[in-house]
Amino acid sequence: MGKYKNCLIVGRFQTFHKGHEIMIDRALMSSENVHVFIGSSQLQGTLRNPFSYETRRDIIKAVYGDAV
Repeated sequence: MGKYKNCLIVGRFQTFHKGHEIMIDRALMSSENVHVFIGSSQLQGTLRNPFSYETRRDIIKAVYGDAV
């Protein structure tokens, strides 16, 4: 059982990288429930915002499944 009941992580995740993974892993170790909110961007397919919301969601789900 984690030290905290809930943890909220907010990010753009453009692109999802090792730092994001470490942050989520630490939250999973210290919290009963981890909620990841994916910030939206009006643009996609640009250098700064290469991925759509759906793609970023799917990448995170591929790594963590239903854990977050």
